[in-house]
Amino acid sequence: MTGTVVTFYSYKGGVGRSFTLANIAVLLARWGYRVLTVDWDLEAPGLHHYFKPVLPHEPEGGVVDLAHDFLAGAQAPRDHAVKLDVEGGELALLAAGAGHSYASRVQQIDWSDLYERGFATFLERCREEWTRDYDFVLIDSRTGISDIGGICTAQLPDRLVVVFTANEQNLGDVVDVARRADAARDRLPYDRPRHLVLPVLSRLDTRVEYERAEAWQRKCAEAVAPLFRNWLPKTVSEDLMLRHLTLPYVSYWSFGEQLPVRDERVPSADQISFALETVAR
Repeated sequence: MTGTVVTFYSYKGGVGRSFTLANIAVLLARWGYRVLTVDWDLEAPGLHHYFKPVLPHEPEGGVVDLAHDFLAGAQAPRDHAVKLDVEGGELALLAAGAGHSYASRVQQIDWSDLYERGFATFLERCREEWTRDYDFVLIDSRTGISDIGGICTAQLPDRLVVVFTANEQNLGDVVDVARRADAARDRLPYDRPRHLVLPVLSRLDTRVEYERAEAWQRKCAEAVAPLFRNWLPKTVSEDLMLRHLTLPYVSYWSFGEQLPVRDERVPSADQISFALETVAR
């Protein structure tokens, strides 16, 4: 049985995408799964900050090195992942990269040229190795619409998690991104089914502005309803499902890069770890 590749995507930054991915990765590892996290937000990497408490040493390589390995003639990917110290299963981090030369090495990469040289086939080998060695591969994609975003949303994943917040900037494009990804998958020379998309409403403050939060909750459910159509049972409403996929805003966890699932081991229903466990399940 091969593992599942899940891309976490957001159209805009600041919605808690990396936070959500990192905490869910820890939960899955705690539950006994083998998990690889991949920081593909190459222009603004930061996933490693969340894992500092469980990181035995700074990463010495990462995704950018896969591109340079390919350019150097490598036929198979080298293992640049770092094993993390968590209880339960196995958790590893493939960082974006490392070292003082990281920025210049990223800027040297021409993704269109890479694909013309056959990088897509090289990525398929990466994917085959990852899904052989891990139960879940969680990819942290960069925001917006880009070549890198296409790799993360079209070629690599089996599933797509779209993290968004309750504002017009997010709602206007959250469904369109999934459509674009499916259209791009149809053009690939690889067998990829239509996406199963999990929309996650993040940072919703229901404690102070309850009435406004309720109105936006319903508005968000209506906007993302098309994302549920190919998997949600008809007996379950989109509004109810999205409530199960909503991460509350808790100011305590808004400072720095933290892993509340490590501190809230037995969370109550009003804590963010309770919601994170629901999404992870």
